[in-house]
Amino acid sequence: MEQQANLLMANNYTAFLGANGTYIENAEGVPLFKDAQGTVVTVWGEIMPQGSHAYDSSGSQVPAIDANGLPMVDSKGQSVYTDVYGTPILSDLELAAVLMIANGYTPFFDGNGTYIRNAEGTRLFRDAEGAVVTIQGEAMPAGSPAYDSTGNQIPAFDANGLPMVDSKGQPVYADVYGTPILSETELLAVLMVANGYTPFLDGNGTYVKNAEGTPLFRDAQGAVVTIAGESVPAGSPAYDNVGKQIPAIDANGQPMVDSSGIPVYTDVYGTPILSEMESAAMQMIANGYTPFFDGNGTYIKNAEGIPLFRDAQGAIATVWGEVVPAGSPAYDTVGNQVPAFDANGQPMVETKGQPVYADVYGTPILSEMESAAMQMIANGYTPVFDDNGTYIKNAEGIPLFRDAQGAVATVWGEMVPSGSPAYDTVGNQVPAFDANGQPMVDSNGIPVYADVYGTQM
Repeated sequence: MEQQANLLMANNYTAFLGANGTYIENAEGVPLFKDAQGTVVTVWGEIMPQGSHAYDSSGSQVPAIDANGLPMVDSKGQSVYTDVYGTPILSDLELAAVLMIANGYTPFFDGNGTYIRNAEGTRLFRDAEGAVVTIQGEAMPAGSPAYDSTGNQIPAFDANGLPMVDSKGQPVYADVYGTPILSETELLAVLMVANGYTPFLDGNGTYVKNAEGTPLFRDAQGAVVTIAGESVPAGSPAYDNVGKQIPAIDANGQPMVDSSGIPVYTDVYGTPILSEMESAAMQMIANGYTPFFDGNGTYIKNAEGIPLFRDAQGAIATVWGEVVPAGSPAYDTVGNQVPAFDANGQPMVETKGQPVYADVYGTPILSEMESAAMQMIANGYTPVFDDNGTYIKNAEGIPLFRDAQGAVATVWGEMVPSGSPAYDTVGNQVPAFDANGQPMVDSNGIPVYADVYGTQM
């Protein structure tokens, strides 16, 4: 090697010596030489590229020296070493950091002496006024989250130096200026808590809200207010975090249902939201009454549309507890009168084929005369109708019936003798008809009328 060194020096190479007069070496411990242009080669004549580390004869890396002749340190105070050409060995990032420091910026370090970074992991610096910039000199706006060197978001700290939590106990993080990052809503929430209000949370630890989706709070007396401090009146519905109305719970801890089996919801004070009528219905049930429902599970109502209930003995009362007398018509939930049904379960019709309706007790609603007419039919009589399907009547306007032998009787069962005049439903006497089916007249051209048996009078 000595012979090779002498050869190099004979060729105008100069030994590359340190301050101690000993060789500067490469990473393999091979002595280095420089030519007249300053190119560095090994003792074997191999050119050393820029960036190659330089070592002294004891194997220690050679430090870089700054403009003041002092050993250089990087932006974190770590020693900077030189390459074989005396150039400080720094990454592009560290070169940029050193340049930032040279321009008066201070590295933004955490308590561990490692860089605070932005969301992209870029190192941050501060100027003399405290403005935060990236290592490339780009300004960081307020509200930008700050991260440590491992990528964890940096917590905000309160006035007592403790990590901050929001109104729901969740960690609050800081921006690059150390300001807590909170939404406008959460800022208001923190203020509410500071003013002695308690967040109104459900069992999942999420806010109970009003119909507009605004988080709610309670004061020490239990009064409910919005996050903006506006009072929320009783009766205001309560919603969960996903916008669903909150159910009311009964004394057994079960979700409440109303008298029709429909879920009941709570207001913001935990009170079931019920109309005056539904409250009355629930009270009727509590008093032992049963809702009077039709086959569709909807209320039977009276003529005023008031829901009806039955007691244990079957007596009917309104939702307000007023007794409903027999004969009162029954209506369904859309206001249609409820039909009566016969012994075969078929809708009843009266003697003229018209529907018969039921009262609230299920009894057919018929006039005294129509009841008598139905009894006559039940006894084997047939109504005496004209061609229009309306009753033929006697002189007193009483509907007439015939038995199987053709004998005529009133609706009350009184026999009507032959020669008794017959009248139509509007009170006109019924004419007699000749063999050709034409109305009969006498020799003077006067109409001839028929008796109840169809005989000319």
